[in-house]
Amino acid sequence: MPNSALSGVTWKSRLAQKQHVVNTPLRSSAGCEKQYTFRVLLFLATEMGAGKHNLRTGTSQPMLRLREMIGKVGRSRVSVLLQGESGTGKEVVARAIYAARPAGEFVPIDCGSLAPSLIESELFGHERGAFTGAVGSRTGLLQTAHEGTAFFDEIGELPSEAQVKLLRVLQQQEIRPVGSNSSQPCTFRVIAATNRNLEEEVRCGRFRLDPYFRLNVVALDLPPLRPPQGRHSVFGRGVLAEEWVPASDHASSA
Repeated sequence: MPNSALSGVTWKSRLAQKQHVVNTPLRSSAGCEKQYTFRVLLFLATEMGAGKHNLRTGTSQPMLRLREMIGKVGRSRVSVLLQGESGTGKEVVARAIYAARPAGEFVPIDCGSLAPSLIESELFGHERGAFTGAVGSRTGLLQTAHEGTAFFDEIGELPSEAQVKLLRVLQQQEIRPVGSNSSQPCTFRVIAATNRNLEEEVRCGRFRLDPYFRLNVVALDLPPLRPPQGRHSVFGRGVLAEEWVPASDHASSA
């Protein structure tokens, strides 16, 4: 939905209007404060636009556990594997994890759209003349993510040969652009997402074991957004009430 539907209210002003909510600590039954996590999620939901997936309206136990885990892993630099159906907001979660401790750039990498013949060039970059058509040097996606976060969307789509090369980068913390004789330091945090069961993919030989272990340091399962047993979900009602229905409509329906 275009921003004009919000009657000129900017995202920043929306965030300011809800500041009293952000400043209210959320506590679990164990008494753990989750104010910081909620602030990150609210900021993302506000900044990423109306109608997009967000996590702040979910009240189910899986969603509450997910929020808590985002707060915990976000402040570390461990690799995270996000597992869930398509459309469950895996990139939103990845950005929330990054925002909890932002450093460097957040670089999304769509593994499903990488052309097999250009994967090395896309990930590692290349030098001028490295191959036919390389009229200039190019910075790879992983070079851009240096000292930041690389988000591998649909990591299960990455070909086996590329998995091996990615593993080498993670182990040696350096890359060598295509056509170059020297390596460059390259360290980054890895967040990977998949709608596949990677453990099953490993058993069937479709995904390599060593990269799987490197990626699966912390695994987060994203709950589906389908209403349970035919009931309207809190998530759906929250999106309709707060993002899609203008305030004037609320007043007229009252």
